[in-house]
Amino acid sequence: MKPVSIRDLETDQGKIHLVNTLKDVVCKALLESVDIQIESFMYPNDPKQFIRIFKNNKMSHKTSDRDPRVKNYPLSLGIGHSALLPLVYIRQKTNSLRSLNELKRSPTELVNELKMKFKSINEAYSGLHELCRSYLAVYYSNIGHQKILGDIITQSGFMLDIFHRFATITSSVAQEEGEASTLVSTANQLIEDINLFYKRIINNSNAYTEYHLIKHGINRNQSEETLVELEFKTMDVSGMRLDDEFDAFLQHRKASLRIIYRRVI
Repeated sequence: MKPVSIRDLETDQGKIHLVNTLKDVVCKALLESVDIQIESFMYPNDPKQFIRIFKNNKMSHKTSDRDPRVKNYPLSLGIGHSALLPLVYIRQKTNSLRSLNELKRSPTELVNELKMKFKSINEAYSGLHELCRSYLAVYYSNIGHQKILGDIITQSGFMLDIFHRFATITSSVAQEEGEASTLVSTANQLIEDINLFYKRIINNSNAYTEYHLIKHGINRNQSEETLVELEFKTMDVSGMRLDDEFDAFLQHRKASLRIIYRRVI
């Protein structure tokens, strides 16, 4: 993704492009974070054998249950938890936000609508953040639950800060406030921070480990031990390259796990 520039602030169309660029980056990271958290509640036992087959260095979406290398997750392995409902709600709202049609709008109109839509997501995430903190305040003998709740608190805290920064920057863009160079620098820093966060949650996910297990034959136990040793906020992901093949694997995996089919009616 190309960084935004001062030229984006010279016209209404450029401002709309800048705002939408920020929106897309925020939504991509938010959606992936939420999907990972939904998976952790749906499949708390972290099955190890969900494998897709690569043929000629390409992933095959057609797998056979008879193949000894393939073992699908059970259809029903989830646990009930009050955090799952807001996560699914946030996912739906984020998808709705990604498909928002910005045509025939002024920058101010677009920013105002985005503020309203992000407000509901922000409120749901704030409630989820406090809910998980309250659960951790109670003694838990289940280490798995402690990790899930701790991850949600860490990631939701980051996303809440991102929402605030997004609102501040886009408001300044719409109202033409502040120095243009400072505004562009702030916007690009936000993009850089979100991309770093995105790479870290992907690097620490089951999906990425499974992808490399299939693609490169990495020993999963060694990979997991390495991930545990690293602090999330200082994890070095500078060498990560997330290509189209990995994205295809990721989306197909979510569909297979039925994460994308969860709905709040």
